[in-house]
Amino acid sequence: MKKQRLISRLVAGSMVLLLPVLSLCGCTQQQAPDQAQVSALIEQAEGIYHPNHPALTSVENLLPFSNQDDPSDIRYYDEVEDYEQVAAQVFTDRAKQALEQAFFQEGPVLFKRDDKVYHISNAHDSMGITYFAEIVSLKQTERSGDRLTYQVPPVLGEAVTYEMVLVEQDGKLLLEEFPYPMVVSDGQIDIDRYQLVK
Repeated sequence: MKKQRLISRLVAGSMVLLLPVLSLCGCTQQQAPDQAQVSALIEQAEGIYHPNHPALTSVENLLPFSNQDDPSDIRYYDEVEDYEQVAAQVFTDRAKQALEQAFFQEGPVLFKRDDKVYHISNAHDSMGITYFAEIVSLKQTERSGDRLTYQVPPVLGEAVTYEMVLVEQDGKLLLEEFPYPMVVSDGQIDIDRYQLVK
């Protein structure tokens, strides 16, 4: 009986000594962010990309930009405000740069001109699709330090998943990689050839 108590005390004592060592070497598992927080961040990112841009306030809607070489070729944009502040709460610098270089079939997602920011407008019904509203399935596939990878299926029930990379930066959770489904890699127009129709 005494021998059993001695063993129990030795085990308990060794655990007390071992916990600080585990803590110092980083062997303890980091807590994953709340899934609701991750879902909300992805939905907010879509709210910036989406042609209706619900995360960004409109200053003016449906501004026609006409092609200098073909005046009948018109692309519609909304002037938006608070882009810089809103984007900084959702994207890392790298993800923000990707957004500013992203194109839909109809034109660049957004562009800057004369200290104003223009966001592509929802001029066609087909542009109104929402992909990540009310996410019901979210799977964390990897964690490396402050970098987390998630697989997210679109709400439309497609047989594909999108890999999102998030980082914890300065106490905030931000998106580092956000593959928005409407983004295209070819057929990009030169928005500099388009001027606002007065």
